[in-house]
Formats: sequence, structure tokens, C-alpha cells
Amino acid sequence: IDVFFRIVEVVKDPFRDFLQSLNDVSPHERARLYIERTALKNANRCLLYLQGGPGFGAPAPVVSLGVTKGSGSWADAALHHFGYKLVLLDQRGTGRSTPITKQTLQRKFPDFGKNDALDGVVALEEKSRIEESVGQGADFLAQFRADNIVQDAEYIREALLLDSLDDDDDGGKLPRPWGCSLGQSYGGFCQMTYLS
Repeated sequence: IDVFFRIVEVVKDPFRDFLQSLNDVSPHERARLYIERTALKNANRCLLYLQGGPGFGAPAPVVSLGVTKGSGSWADAALHHFGYKLVLLDQRGTGRSTPITKQTLQRKFPDFGKNDALDGVVALEEKSRIEESVGQGADFLAQFRADNIVQDAEYIREALLLDSLDDDDDGGKLPRPWGCSLGQSYGGFCQMTYLS
């Protein structure tokens, strides 16, 4: 399962030149170089945005969020007034992350969606294959719950942070949570899962 996210931030020179130099590299290499260059000691100045449903990815920063200074949006306030980096997560199954559709499930589990055949007369072997495929599909879908979305957000946060030198005296890692988060609709349910 691939998870896509964007970082939106106010860019100043000379960092702008660095970002422009990344235009000709692959997305994975661009991400690696960005993290290497900007690795954070903590996530205090990062706002995690969790999008709502039904199955949409996070909004495009320029078109939908109103990131322009003075636009009056929450993104404008977060970026220009409070100085946050926005981390826009396309939760599992949405946007540019691994999608969940009937077609993707049928590609992964060829007999998924044929359960209407179980109403008619079918061979015992075919019935068994269909039931197994439906079970495998259900197990796969269980990986797209809010608890897994929270884990994805944690992996992203850890990837953006430098290893901490501020760990406690017993060798344990001190928590370095997101500075804040915002959840819209289903994203709010994910946020509640995070908090619990």
C-alpha cells in the first residue's frame, strides 16, 4: 500500500533555488533530497491535515486551500500567520495513495465481486473460490481503517524528523508529536483515533 503526501510551506531564497533544482529528478529522489535538506528536530511547526470522504485525497494546495497570503483561509493563517508547514495526507484508498475501488479489488482478487453468483447454482469449487476471494478482499479492506491511517501519519512524521539527541536518560525516545492537526469529516474521525 502506497501512501502519498505533500508538504506545503512558505519558501524563501536560497531554498527556492534548491527546490527548483529538484524539478528534473524522480519523485522518490526529490522526496529523499528534500527530507535530507530539511530534516526537522521536531514537528512542532507542522500541521497534519486529514481529509474527509468520500474517498477524496487532500485538496490541491493552490486551487482548493487558499494558501495565498491574505486569502483568509485556515491554510493562509497556518502558513503565513503561524508559520506552519502543511502536511497534506492522501489517506490509504484515496487520492494518489493506493486506491480502493471495485476494479482494484477485482484485479487483486479476481473472484471478488462475483458473490452474486452464489445465489444461483454454481459448482462447489467455484463457490469455495468466490468465498475465499471475498474473505481475502475483506481482510485487505481491513487495512484501510482509521488506525492504519494514524500509523501512516506516524511513519511520515518519523521520516521527516532527524534522529533525536534529546532522548531521555534511560535511552528511551521522547515523543515529538505533530505541532497540530486538522481533520475534516472522516479526517476528524481519524484524528479522534489518533488522540485515543
